[in-house]
Amino acid sequence: MARLDRLGPVAKDVAQKGAVIGREFGYDVLALIASQSQPRLREALDRLTSAGLLFVRGTPPQSSYISNDHARKSSLAAHGGDRADHHTQP
Repeated sequence: MARLDRLGPVAKDVAQKGAVIGREFGYDVLALIASQSQPRLREALDRLTSAGLLFVRGTPPQSSYISNDHARKSSLAAHGGDRADHHTQP
């Protein structure tokens, strides 16, 4: 949370609303629920992507975002699963 706090209150609010939507979300959906102007929303998303907390595909308003944690897990799964999976399988 401290890493997110350093990005400022707007970025933190946007990250929390994105998390409510899900691990992957579109700019258009986020814009509907965000209580920020378009420029502030885009700035917050830029901060989150620059910090490595989100990955972006496309450009707003046609962009979609994926959480870094989800992207990491997807990448691990593509390469044989994560460590937790190895411990739970016989």
